This record gives sequence, structure tokens and C-alpha cells, in this order.
Amino acid sequence: MAGDWRRVNMSYVSAYLLVRGGEVAIVDLGTPGSGNAIEAGLKAAGAGWSAVKHVILTHLHDDHIGGLTDVAPKVNAAIYAGSGDLSSIISEKPLKPLVEGDEVFGLRIVETPGHTLGHISVFEPTTGILVAGDALRTTGGLQGSDPQYTTDESKAAASVRKLAGLDIKAILPGHGEPLTAGAAKALKDLAATMP
Repeated sequence: MAGDWRRVNMSYVSAYLLVRGGEVAIVDLGTPGSGNAIEAGLKAAGAGWSAVKHVILTHLHDDHIGGLTDVAPKVNAAIYAGSGDLSSIISEKPLKPLVEGDEVFGLRIVETPGHTLGHISVFEPTTGILVAGDALRTTGGLQGSDPQYTTDESKAAASVRKLAGLDIKAILPGHGEPLTAGAAKALKDLAATMP
């Protein structure tokens, strides 16, 4: 089951389940009330709440952390966020800070500031899977962070260029469809257009 992932599609935003053996890491939790959708995703993956050992939040926006109040009581999991966004996230359970190069569950943390100052992306070197949060989106072809929700556009552009340097096989964005074919080339082409 190494490298298995599932998208939990909640209309305009997605969460991702990374399944490794009998354990699951959830990256992002969608909007408030998303617990049922995530539970359905876990069932489809042959798992349940008890399999969830890690929850990673890419950034502080409510469409990515809104499900925290739903999900946190159901899991016995460590909950992580980028160190730059941590203090802005309200949680019943303690949050653990993540910085560049940290590893969780075989996943490497890549700091990708810009969309928010503490935004992180999650990269699995062995499979080339990148869970990009809002550093990348595919709502109209592969694009960087949506300018209207971006804290620092020059940092967001630098983050795209940084991600293009990774050996990526698939991009799992917060908004839009997963990009599983030609992802590395599409990302390099996008990075080349960044100021």
C-alpha cells in the first residue's frame, strides 16, 4: 500500500489521505463540518479514525483548518502546522510546529511561504507526491497561489520556483484536480514564468 493516496473532494477544496500500511496521515481538513466527508474518505481507503496518526495543516485559512473542531476529537493523532502559522490556529489539542526539512511519516516538510507566511507543503521523496496546499492550484491549469488570497506574492513566486526543484511525479493541490501526468514539466514551465 506504499504510496497510496486518496482525495477527499469537498466541492471547492480538498483534503488528502496518505495511507501507509495500516496508518493514515491527513493533510488539511477542509471547511467547518468536513468530518463526515473525511470519514467517508477513510472508509473508502479501508481505514477509520483509529488509523489516523498524523494530521498536517498546510496553512491557517479556514477552508483548510475548518474541519479541526470536527476531526480532532475523533483521532489519537499528532496535529502539525507550519511554525509561522501555528500561533494563528485555534485548536483544542496542542499543535506541533513544523519547519523546513522536518519529517513526519516519511513525508518531508517544505516551507512554501507566500500564500500565508507560515505555509508548508508536504513532499514524499520516495513516490514524488507533493501535497501543495495553496502554494499551487489547478483550477485553470497549473498556477501558483491565488493573488487575491496571497499574503506575499514575491514569496509565493519563490516558493513555486523552489517546488520546481523537487523530483515531483504528482501534485495534489488544495483547489482543483490532482495533476498526476506531466506534473514535473508543468511545474518547471510554471516556475519559468514566475517573476
